[in-house]
Amino acid sequence: MFDLVSLGELLIDFTPAGISPQQNPLYEQNPGGGAANMAVAAARYGLRCAFIGKVGDDFFGHFLKETLQQVPVDTSGLILSRSHKTTLAFVKLQPNGERDFSFYRKEGADVMLQKDEVDFSLIDRARALHFSSLTMTNAWSKEATLAAAHRAKLGGKLVTYDANWRPLLWESEAQCRASMLEGLRHCDIAKLSREELCYLTGEEHTEPGAKKLLTMGPRVLLVSHGEKGSRCYWEEGRIDVPPHPARAVDGTGAGDCFFGNAVAALLQHDFSIQKIDPQLLREALTYASKAAAYCVERKGAIPAMPTPADLAQF
Repeated sequence: MFDLVSLGELLIDFTPAGISPQQNPLYEQNPGGGAANMAVAAARYGLRCAFIGKVGDDFFGHFLKETLQQVPVDTSGLILSRSHKTTLAFVKLQPNGERDFSFYRKEGADVMLQKDEVDFSLIDRARALHFSSLTMTNAWSKEATLAAAHRAKLGGKLVTYDANWRPLLWESEAQCRASMLEGLRHCDIAKLSREELCYLTGEEHTEPGAKKLLTMGPRVLLVSHGEKGSRCYWEEGRIDVPPHPARAVDGTGAGDCFFGNAVAALLQHDFSIQKIDPQLLREALTYASKAAAYCVERKGAIPAMPTPADLAQF
């Protein structure tokens, strides 16, 4: 049995790592990808996690598989493809830790996952399934992603979703918005940034935007406001969670760290989507906020995910 199965992207983040003696930029090979980050964050919390996805049968792909296994995250649902290369992303960091991405992803392995390659037995044996919009940019991986979400829903699993807006990965703005909204219709808990919420709803403020999205499928919305903390919305209420102080170095994976730890804490305490416990939500999000602060003070995504012991000393 697994607590959480995460389906989606697993890739290499090349993160700035200084300047060479020849005065050229250096980049460090870091394991990442939103869905993989989510699985690692929950596994570091202490849950039993598995990952479903595809990487290339190349040295990047083998490095990523070994990284997950060391956490440990079960990789029996990870496919090593001889037909497609591992997806790469180059990260540009701003002084405040914010980042821009340049993706090398056309026909990258993560978006070439097909429905018949998904190990649905992993979902059947899990308490929760996580997915994001990033595997919905390609028709094949979109079909696989929605089939997994449908299977989880039929099985009564908790389904979590990260809207994860990356405009450059979509063929058109219309396709982007429609697919991101479609993902919302298949989940119980969704995480969005304030910018993503405003983009999807056309609202300038989060309160009316959240009310709109809650009519589309999710029962709970987690809305991150970066340095200003986060808000949680559900039909009957709202919780504001202040940020945990941090000296940001690299924001890569911070949102995944926040979401992964929040979901892990909820699962650890048998959270019910049918009977929402506001106090449990507040405690989970407060813990997740501290985890995200720990993450942004370190470079890379997966390498920066904390354990409870790390946070006890933070």
